[in-house]
Amino acid sequence: MHTPPNAPEETTGRTGASMQSIAAVVMAGGAGSRMGGVNKPLLRRSGITLLGGVLDAVNETFRADLWHTVVVGPPSLDQELSARHNTTRVQESPELAGPAAAAACATESLTNRAQETGTQPDVVALLAADFVDPCQALSRMRHEIERHPGRLVVPRDAQGYPQWLMSAVPYAQLLDRVAEERAASTAGHSGKDPFVGQSLRWLLGADTAVFVDLPASASDATQDIDSPEDARRFGVDLP
Repeated sequence: MHTPPNAPEETTGRTGASMQSIAAVVMAGGAGSRMGGVNKPLLRRSGITLLGGVLDAVNETFRADLWHTVVVGPPSLDQELSARHNTTRVQESPELAGPAAAAACATESLTNRAQETGTQPDVVALLAADFVDPCQALSRMRHEIERHPGRLVVPRDAQGYPQWLMSAVPYAQLLDRVAEERAASTAGHSGKDPFVGQSLRWLLGADTAVFVDLPASASDATQDIDSPEDARRFGVDLP
C-alpha cells in the first residue's frame, strides 16, 4: 500500500448539513491488452496523464467534501501519486482480478482508514482511471448523489448504456455487499476469492440502482481509452 508522505490531517469532509462526504475509488489496474499492454492511466493528454486528469477532476468536483481517494493499481503508479495528498494506492490480489475485486480491495483500505480516523464517508464514487475528461459527468453525479441520498446512483451515456465505472454507492451498502460475499465464500469453503473476474454490476446490483441520464456532452467526455484508435481520436499521446 502506498500513501504519499506529509499528507494533511484528515477531516470528515463535510461543508454543510446537506453535503455528504465522498470517498473516491479510481480503478487503474487494467491490462490494456488492446493497447499492447501499455499502462493506460499513465498515457498523456495535453501533457497530463489520464490518471492525473481523473484525480484533478475528483478534487475539483468534490473539494472539501472529498474524504479520501484510493487508487487501485500497480506500483508503477507511485511516482504519479507521490505528490497527491489524501490519496492511497492499493492493489487487488491477484493482479488484474477485475473491477469487483478492485472495489473490494479499496473497500478494505477505506475501512482501515475509517478505523484510524474515527470518521467514514457517506458515499463511495467508483471511477475508471482512463476517462478522457470526466469533469462534467462528475459534476452531474455530485448533483444526483445529493438528490438521492442513501441510493446507488449509476449514470447512463447518450446511448442509454449504464456506466458502472462512474457510479456512486453508499459506503454502508458497499461495505455490506463485500462482507456478504466474503461470508458466503467462507461458509461455502470454496477457497476462491468471490470477487475475481466479477463486474461492478454483479457487486452493486442493478435492482437497487437509480439510473440517471448524462447529457451528450458529458457522456462524450467520459469515453475511456481502450484502443489506439480511441487514443488518436481523443488526442492521447501513444508511446
